Amino acid sequence: MLSFSTENVKINRKNGLDLLRGIAVLLVICRHWNICGFLTNSGWLGVDLFFVLSGFLISGLLFTEHEKSGKIDFFRFFIRRGFKIYPLFFLLIALTFVVYFFYRQPVNYRPFVAELLFIQNYFGGLYVHTWSLAVEEHFYFILMICFALFFTTRKNIIPVCIFFVALPLIIRIWNCLHGNYQNHFFTHTRIDSLFTGVLLCYGWKYHKEKLLAFRNGAGYLLPGICIIFLAGFGLMQPQSYLTQGPGFTVIAFCCAGILLWVLGSENKTTSLTKPFAMTGFYSYAIYLVHIPALEILDLFGISETGGMLNAGYFCIYVFVCIAAGIFFSELVEQPLLKMRDEFFPSKA
Repeated sequence: MLSFSTENVKINRKNGLDLLRGIAVLLVICRHWNICGFLTNSGWLGVDLFFVLSGFLISGLLFTEHEKSGKIDFFRFFIRRGFKIYPLFFLLIALTFVVYFFYRQPVNYRPFVAELLFIQNYFGGLYVHTWSLAVEEHFYFILMICFALFFTTRKNIIPVCIFFVALPLIIRIWNCLHGNYQNHFFTHTRIDSLFTGVLLCYGWKYHKEKLLAFRNGAGYLLPGICIIFLAGFGLMQPQSYLTQGPGFTVIAFCCAGILLWVLGSENKTTSLTKPFAMTGFYSYAIYLVHIPALEILDLFGISETGGMLNAGYFCIYVFVCIAAGIFFSELVEQPLLKMRDEFFPSKA
């Protein structure tokens, strides 16, 4: 019998961050089902929130490890990230291959290769959502190179982050001015969101008092303004000039503002937030399965329709996504993460 791993979560796990993860993955799920016009249009913002969170958390591990040991064990870092990312992802690709091999002849191997090499955001993959995994994978390597080359003192990382925040913005604006609005999926045009998270993490670790003073001084105005801006972009299509050009940068900073506000809160779990936090705990697995779940449900006649039936089908879709995510996480992800922590414990 599977036992929920959230019961054994370390006491220092940040519930507020799980809450944001839960909101992010639910937004992404809403993106792919027309249950509400606004939620469908704005659901893609969940990926940007994931990016900022990932940049913040990953760089935080590296900052802490460098503080404790004076260096970073890059091999151990990639081993630990591999235990987190690869098992469920490769299981998804393997199961997809089995389905294609038996039911979709002949098999086109090109998207499988693109997925396995994490270049699907440039060459096309099997699913519409795995492009974000490629961006994150590329981010890990770029961040490692930056830390190896420039992190002789921690201040050196600031200009590196500014560079990787500014360069994608410049590229996107240049592309848009020349009629190219296809900036949504590429690493070189989206990695700024992840480095925005790195910048926030740097400030939180080494200038926490100043950030807390700003956060407390702004009060609810900080998340309020950020949510208003995000809602405005949510009303637009991602292919608009404002979004494709400067928009992604504004969205990243708004997500960082919300993250800062959550970091400064007590983050106590309530009966209202606990389901979202639990969803956030399993968000990676839920994110992976939400598109395959959509395709499987469609085979059983459960798809977008009209009236109240659509709301019922949507509830089934959300339930299947979360249940399947929890199942595969408990079956594969959580046992391997326990093994990882036993043989390759974190130095952070």
